[in-house]
Amino acid sequence: MPNPAPSAQRRDPSTDQSGKSPPGIDPGQGDTRPAARVRPVRSGVPMTDTITVRGFVATKPLLRQTAANTHVTDFRLASTSRRFDAERGEWVDAGGTNWYTVNCFRYMADNVAASLNVGDPVLVQGRLKIREWTSDAGHKRQNVEIEASALGPDLAMGSASYTRVGAHRSAGNDRDPAGEPDQRTPPYDPDTGEVLDDAAEAMTGSQQPSPLTGGDGHPGGEPADLDEESELEVSAPDLDSVLNPGRDTAGV
Repeated sequence: MPNPAPSAQRRDPSTDQSGKSPPGIDPGQGDTRPAARVRPVRSGVPMTDTITVRGFVATKPLLRQTAANTHVTDFRLASTSRRFDAERGEWVDAGGTNWYTVNCFRYMADNVAASLNVGDPVLVQGRLKIREWTSDAGHKRQNVEIEASALGPDLAMGSASYTRVGAHRSAGNDRDPAGEPDQRTPPYDPDTGEVLDDAAEAMTGSQQPSPLTGGDGHPGGEPADLDEESELEVSAPDLDSVLNPGRDTAGV
């Protein structure tokens, strides 16, 4: 008569395969070792709401100066989802229009004011801000703003040329390779982003930067303070009038 198969024996979880208990573990008490320590998520890392928006310049970029002598340029940006209609052979709107106020600072402010015009297609990347304010009538208003960190033309909609801003040069090296005074964009202070005084004085005629208080192409009057909220209700032009300036359209 064959011998019955030996019954399986359950191993005490507090012992290893040799039957011996690991150091610090009492037989029969189970595994009482503490659970593995979970590594905490690194803290202290700043969190920013960075977005990238594709749209059209809806208002003329306005160059101004704060009380702290910082150059600021702002404009309204219209962003509408668009798709290509194969039957009509043109791009058409595919949704509503979102409106943003884009703020550019220091050297970017000067470059944007000199480069962009109403209707230009652009790509804007920056930090998103929701600014709340109260109108004269006592109404609560909100303005969605982008503090731009990068901005450029949308090359899917057209071509563009690029002029690099001259690097900071030491005193006495203010002439180009041809030996003529440099009449291009003056060098900027790398710390403040402002035009250096010596370079500004070296520029002549209409190429000298506007003092931002009445020069050609810039708003007159006293410089505006960026920290002061505008009391005017935020309004946006009609997008069709921006993209088709020759067509008669009713504004908003």
